[in-house]
Amino acid sequence: MSGPLPKVYLPRLASVMTATVMTATLWAPAAQAAPRRFDVPALPLEQALRRVAEQGQVQILFSGDQVRAHKGAAVSGTLEAEAAFRRVLSRSGLSIRQIDARTFIVVSPPAPHLAARPVPTPRAVDTAEPVREVVVVAQRMILNPRQDTDHFDASLSAPQATAILSRSDLERTAARNVTEALGVLPGVTVLNTGRSFSGGVDSASRAEGLFSAFRGLNTEFNLNMIDGVSLAQGLPNSRGVQLNLLPPTGFQSIVLSKVPTPDMDGDVISAAIDFRTPTASDFRARQHLSLSVSAYDNRRAEAYGDSGLGGGVGFEYARRFGRDERFGLYLSHFEDRRRYANSEIAGIMSAQNDAGWAYLWSDSPKGTLPAGADPQSLLTATALNVGVSTGESRARYDVLTLTGRFNDHWDGWLRATAAHNRTEQNSTLSQVVGRNLSWTDDGRGRYRLSVGSVSTRLWYETNPDLASLSAVSVGARRQAGAWVLTPSLFFSQGRSDRPERIEASARIDQMDSYNSAQRRPYTGLLIGYADGFPTPQLTPELRADLDTVGERLLARRAGQFTVQTSRQYRQGARFDAEYTAPDRALRQLAFGLKWTDSVREVTDRNWTNGYFADLVGRGGVTWEELGLIRGYYDQAFPGRFDWHLPKVDHERLADYFHRYVTPQSFDTCATLAINNENCNRQHGRETVAAAYLSARWVIGRLEIAPGLRYEQTRIDNRFWVIPAPPTGVSEVPGHWGQSRTTYGVGLPSLRLNYRPDEDHVWRLALWRGYTRPAFMLLGSGVRYQPADDGTPLLRQGNPSLKPVTALNLDLSVEGRTPGGTRYSLGAYAKRLEHYLFDSGGSGGDVLFGRTDLRLLTPQNGGRGGVQGLEAEARHDWSVAGGTLTAGGTLSRQWTQVDLGSDELGRKIAMQNAPDWLANLTATYRYKRATVTLSAQHTGAYLSSYNALAAPGDWDNVWVRPAARLDLAADWQVRPRLRLSLSATNLTGAYSYWAHVGKDSLALSDIIDSGQRLTLSLRYDY
Repeated sequence: MSGPLPKVYLPRLASVMTATVMTATLWAPAAQAAPRRFDVPALPLEQALRRVAEQGQVQILFSGDQVRAHKGAAVSGTLEAEAAFRRVLSRSGLSIRQIDARTFIVVSPPAPHLAARPVPTPRAVDTAEPVREVVVVAQRMILNPRQDTDHFDASLSAPQATAILSRSDLERTAARNVTEALGVLPGVTVLNTGRSFSGGVDSASRAEGLFSAFRGLNTEFNLNMIDGVSLAQGLPNSRGVQLNLLPPTGFQSIVLSKVPTPDMDGDVISAAIDFRTPTASDFRARQHLSLSVSAYDNRRAEAYGDSGLGGGVGFEYARRFGRDERFGLYLSHFEDRRRYANSEIAGIMSAQNDAGWAYLWSDSPKGTLPAGADPQSLLTATALNVGVSTGESRARYDVLTLTGRFNDHWDGWLRATAAHNRTEQNSTLSQVVGRNLSWTDDGRGRYRLSVGSVSTRLWYETNPDLASLSAVSVGARRQAGAWVLTPSLFFSQGRSDRPERIEASARIDQMDSYNSAQRRPYTGLLIGYADGFPTPQLTPELRADLDTVGERLLARRAGQFTVQTSRQYRQGARFDAEYTAPDRALRQLAFGLKWTDSVREVTDRNWTNGYFADLVGRGGVTWEELGLIRGYYDQAFPGRFDWHLPKVDHERLADYFHRYVTPQSFDTCATLAINNENCNRQHGRETVAAAYLSARWVIGRLEIAPGLRYEQTRIDNRFWVIPAPPTGVSEVPGHWGQSRTTYGVGLPSLRLNYRPDEDHVWRLALWRGYTRPAFMLLGSGVRYQPADDGTPLLRQGNPSLKPVTALNLDLSVEGRTPGGTRYSLGAYAKRLEHYLFDSGGSGGDVLFGRTDLRLLTPQNGGRGGVQGLEAEARHDWSVAGGTLTAGGTLSRQWTQVDLGSDELGRKIAMQNAPDWLANLTATYRYKRATVTLSAQHTGAYLSSYNALAAPGDWDNVWVRPAARLDLAADWQVRPRLRLSLSATNLTGAYSYWAHVGKDSLALSDIIDSGQRLTLSLRYDY
C-alpha cells in the first residue's frame, strides 16, 4: 500500500518536513469535505490540530519542530476544515496548505534566504492511501498503525541534544530488554554485571544486559525515568537502576537526553533517559487490541542436555471514548519465562576467595615480585573454578494510562508502570585449588613457582534474585491564556532482594572432628594457558576426583544460608508553569518546584551450619550418600573441559540446612544474636527540595536557552554500631547510631541552538551536574573487628562524603544532506570533582593506616575528566524493488581520574568506559517483509579497581573487547498478523571475559552463553 511520492511533490515535502515527523491521520470517504461543527478549546498547537482533524474527518500532516512552541487558538462553530485550521493557526505565524480534498499540511513561512526560491505546484496524492504511508516511503501497511517518530527526525527538532529510539526501532531489535536495546545508541555501554548483592561473574553468567553506562561514566551517573518520573534505586550499594526489568516492546519511545534540562532532576552527569509509555492517542483507530505470543530458546543449554526453552504472552488495549473522544485508556500486560544454562570459568573468583594466584618466578624463595619486574608478565593462576550456571527467570510488565480533557481548560492523566522479575540461578563449579606453593632455585638465580599439593573441590551456590520497579504519576494541565500550569504527584518503588541464597561444598581435604583427609600431591604449575584460556593440568588422580565428586569428595558444611533485601520508596509532588509567546523574541519562560521524599531499607543476614560429619557423628560422608547428586552433566564446560559435573538436588540441600540449623548458626558478622540481627541493617531517608527557572529566546535563527536549578538535599541514616569491647571481653551488644548529610547545589545551564535551515542544527551546551553518594556509603554502620596482628579493623560509613560535581561541555551538529543521508556529529568534555568509585566491589572502601587501628571507609577520589567524540549516520537506497537502510554509530572516549591514593591510582581510567564503541545496522524492507542485521563492538574497559589488593595500581579488572552479530526479521503475514524472528550472537562469541591486569589474561572470568533465538506472533484487532 505504500509507494514513492510524485517527483514534483518531493521538493515541497523536503521543505515542509523538519526532523520530527508527527502525524494525525483519520480515515474518511473520498468526497469533498463539507462544513462541520468544531468545538476545540485553546490547547497546545499539536493537540489542537489533531482535534480539528478528528472533528473535521480530514488528514493533517505537520512537523513537531513547527508546532512544539505554539498554542492553538480556540475554534467554535460550523466551518469548513481549511477555515478551522486557519483559525487554530492564527496566533502561530504558520499557515495551512490543502493538498487534496481530505489532506492538509502545516507550512512555515520561508526563511529570508529561501523566499526567492520557486515553489513547485504540488500534485494531488491518491486519497486511497493515507498520507503517513506515503511520506514514510516503503513502510509496511498495517491495519491499525501507531503514531511513530523517526529517531533522527525527532532528535533534529528537539530543544537539546538527544538520541531517540522509536517504537518501531524497539520492535525491530533482537534485544532481550531495554538495557540491550539502548546499546545501539552512540556512547552507551551495556553492562552485564555491576554492584549488587550478586555482582562479578555471578551476575555476568546470566548473560544479559543489566545496566547502561553512558559517555564514559558509571550507571550511577544516569538519571532514569518512566514518563518523567525519576525511578527508585533498589540496589543496596548503588544509585544505579537495574534496567533489565523493562522489556523492549513496552514503550512508545525511549528518549536519551545528552544534555539534561532544568526541569529534570539535577542528580545526573552522564545522561537523562526517559522511557515513555503509550497512550490511546498513539493509535489511529478509536479502539485497538493486540495479542502476542513468543517462544525463546537459549542454545547453550542444549550442550548440557538441558532445556533452554521459554515463552511469553502479552496483550495491548487502547480506546478513546467520550464526546469528541476526549478520554483515553491504554492497558498492556506482558509476561515471560526464560531458562538458560551457561558455561562459566571463574578465575578471578578463585584468586580472590582462595588466594589462587602467584608470580611465576621470583628473586627469593618467598615468591615476592622481583624488583623492577612487570607483575602482569609474571602473573599466573594457582586455582580455578569451572562449571555451569543454570537458571530460570519469570518476568511481568504492566502499563496503565488514563488521559482526559475535562473541559476547555483542564487536561489530566494517570500513568502507572510496574515491572517484576524473579530469577532462580544455581551455579555448580568444579574447583582445583593449589596449596603448599614454593619457589625453587633453578640454578641461575631465579626461583621458579611449583604447586606442592592440590585440593579438589565442588562448590554449589545459588543467586536468587527478586527485583521490581514501578512508577506512578497523576497530574493535570491547566491552560490559562498564554500560561500552562501543571501540578502532579508521583511515586516510585525499587526492589532488589536476594532471598534464601544457599551454598555448600565438598572437598578431598575436609578437616573436622572425624575427617583429616589430605590434599593430592603435585609438582609444577597447576594452570596452563592456550590462547589465553586457563586450563588445569590434571593428573589421573585429580581428574578422577573431578569426574566422580559424589563418591570421592567429602561433604563439608550442611549449608550456608543468606537472606538479603534492599528496597527504596520515592514519592513527591511537583508544580510547573510555562509561559509561551510565539510572536516574541522571548518565546518561552518556565519555572517549577519539586519536593521528593525517599526511604531506603537494607538488610543482610547469614547463617552457617556445622560440618556434616560432626552433625551425623561419623566421617567419610559424601554427597552421593546424602542424596545431593541426581545425575551428571557429560561435560563441565562443553568443548573445553570434558570431565563430568554433578547435578545438585537443591531442595534436598535446603532440607538439610533447615534440619540442622541452630541458634549458633546465626553468624552475620558477630557472636551475639542482637549484633547478627542488626549489623547489616540500614534505614535511610532522603528529602530533596528543588526549584528551577528557564527561558528560551529566538533571535533570527539562533535559540538561546539559559536555565538554573537549585537542589537542597538532606539524608538521614540509621545504622547499627558495634563498639570496641573492653579489655578481656570479646564482644558487647551494639546500638543504633545516626548520621545526617546535607547538600545544597546550584546547577546553571546554557543551551544554544543555531538552525541555518530546516535540515540542520548546530548545538552548544554548557551545564553543571552532580551525583549524590549512595545511602550505604554515607551510613553503612560502625563495626570494630579484632585482628591477628593486634591492630583492630574499623569499618564504617562516611557521612562526610561529597557529591560528585561536573562541569559539562557539549557540541554537536545534526542534519540531512541533499542526498538524503541523515547524520549527527558530537564532541563532549566533562570535568569531575570528588569522584566516587567501586573498589573491587566493596562499595568504594579504601584502607587507611593508623597507629591504633586500620580504618575501612568510603572516600572521594580527586578530579577526573572525560572527553569523547560521537558520530551517527543513516542512508536509504532503493534496491531490487525494496529499500535498504544502512546506518551506524561510532564513539571514541578518553577518561582519566585520580582515586586519591598511589596504591589505587593517581591517573587511571574510569570504570565501565570503553575506548571504542561501534554499531552497524542494515535493514532491508521488501513488500511485507523486513530483515535487520546488526553488529556491535565494545572496546576494552576497566571494570573494578584493586581486585587483588596487591601493591601498585596494576591489579584492576578489565573486560576484553567484545563483538556481537544479531539478526531480526519480521513478516506481515496478513494485514492483522505479524511474525517476528530474532537470533542473538550469531557467531557464538563469549558473552563476557574479564581479567586482572590490562595486559594479562592469567586470572580470567569467562562466560559462554551461546546463541539465543526468539520467535513471536502478534495479532492486531
